[in-house]
Amino acid sequence: MAHVDVDNAAVARDQQDTRAQAETFNRMTESCVACHSRYVTDRFEGLKEQSAPQAWGRATE
Repeated sequence: MAHVDVDNAAVARDQQDTRAQAETFNRMTESCVACHSRYVTDRFEGLKEQSAPQAWGRATE
């Protein structure tokens, strides 16, 4: 869902909604880390030893 969150972040920016910007950025970052740690550890080696919380994996299901 990270790609949807990018759009939501832009909307929050346009509305100058700082709280929504922060919440969206956090969700987006969690989604990116979950996906990258699951599918592209060859490009993000630092994530190999990391265990992203299962709730973060919503974007990879």
